Amino acid sequence: ATGLFVDCNQKACEMFGVSVTGIRSLGVLDISPMLQPDGRESRAAAQLYLAEAISGGRPVFEWVHRTLAGHDFPCEITLFKLPDPAERVLIRGSIIDITERRQHEEQLRQSQKMEAVGRLAGGVAHDFNNLLTVITLSSHMLLESMKGEPQAVQVKDIADPPDPASALTRQLLTFGRKDVQAPRILDVNAAV
Repeated sequence: ATGLFVDCNQKACEMFGVSVTGIRSLGVLDISPMLQPDGRESRAAAQLYLAEAISGGRPVFEWVHRTLAGHDFPCEITLFKLPDPAERVLIRGSIIDITERRQHEEQLRQSQKMEAVGRLAGGVAHDFNNLLTVITLSSHMLLESMKGEPQAVQVKDIADPPDPASALTRQLLTFGRKDVQAPRILDVNAAV
C-alpha cells in the first residue's frame, strides 16, 4: 500500500548498492529510470504490472533498473501477490540481471549478420566466376581464330584481366567459406 519495499535479500542489496534498511525507504521508481527502453514511462508501466499482480496475475517482463550509483542494467522481473493473514497487499518481485544474456544475444546477432554476408559473398563469387568463365573461354577461342591479325592484341587485352578477377573470386569464396582455404598444386595427369 505504501509503494515501498518491505524486505529484500542480500543479492538485491548488492545489485542496487543499498542496505536492507536503506531499501525500505525506496520504491520501484526510485531504482528505475524515468523511461523504459521501449519509450514507456516507468511510472505508468509499473502501475500496470503491479495492478496485474494484485488482481492475481503473474506478470513476467523485461525492465531496466538503476542502481543508486546511477548505473542502468536490464533485468527480467516476475511479480506475484503474496498471501498475508493481516490482509496487507504484498507483492513479491524476483529480479534476474540479464546483462550477460543481452550481450550473448548481441554476439549471436553479429555472428548471424557475418554469416549472411559470407553467404552473399559466396553467391556473388559463384555468379562472377560463371561470367569470368564465359569471358575467358570466348576470348581465348577468338584469339585462336584471329592469329596474326592486328585486332588480336585488343582481344588479348580482354583475355588477360580474368586472372586477377579469378583471384578476387577465390578471396570472396574463402570469405564465404565455400572454398578451400589452403590451395595446393595438383598434377592433373596423376589425378586422372
